Amino acid sequence: MRLLEYQAKALCLQYAIPVPRHLLARSPQQVRKAAEQLDSEMIVVKAQVPFDDRARAGGIKVVDTPWEAEDYAQTLFGNRLFSDNTGAMGVPVEAVLVEEFCPIALELYVSMHIDPTTLQHVVTVARESEVQIGHSPLDQPPANRQFRLAINAGVGIQNFQCQQLCRALKLNVSTSDNLTDLLKSLSDLYYEQTPERVIIRPLAVTQTNQLLALNASIFLTPRVGPQQFIDTYTISAFSNV
Repeated sequence: MRLLEYQAKALCLQYAIPVPRHLLARSPQQVRKAAEQLDSEMIVVKAQVPFDDRARAGGIKVVDTPWEAEDYAQTLFGNRLFSDNTGAMGVPVEAVLVEEFCPIALELYVSMHIDPTTLQHVVTVARESEVQIGHSPLDQPPANRQFRLAINAGVGIQNFQCQQLCRALKLNVSTSDNLTDLLKSLSDLYYEQTPERVIIRPLAVTQTNQLLALNASIFLTPRVGPQQFIDTYTISAFSNV
């Protein structure tokens, strides 16, 4: 089972993994109110559907005003989005994430999963050469840009391993410190929630060296279902809109 983006980000927040400010909306009117509340110069409106390439499917758009956000949301709710894997029926849009737009200085890729060949837990990081909203997280960066380490399931990722990865990525000290903290938090999430795979793509590095998970993909094992707090992660003020 794959969590929707807002569910994955709710789980990230539980482990102190930073994400952009965002609100969940279930109607075009809620989208406008969310955009007004975020009060950001630009807003990203993202359909919550469980597949990749949402931008190509018409499910992600950057807008300038709350009214633009509402107008775009009207084209989403009540309609279906299609990808190569959805079949002819597509997937209905029932929720939309409204998020502040975050300028990116550098884009990273981070994932944790079990290597099917070695059966080891591994962490993979990479620099991304291009920023693309809605990039498929399962489409991995080229092998020559990846840096991978096996991690011990009993202790999680260690400081020296984080340092090795940061050096491989040629990050400055401030960004390295922030990535070390994020990798340790992601390791806690990975081992405590036991998903099949966790991917943060893109992981944005801002102009001030802060990190933000612009998108998170979490794939649960069949025996693990989404926690109740994930499904209730919304803004109570919108409940009656």
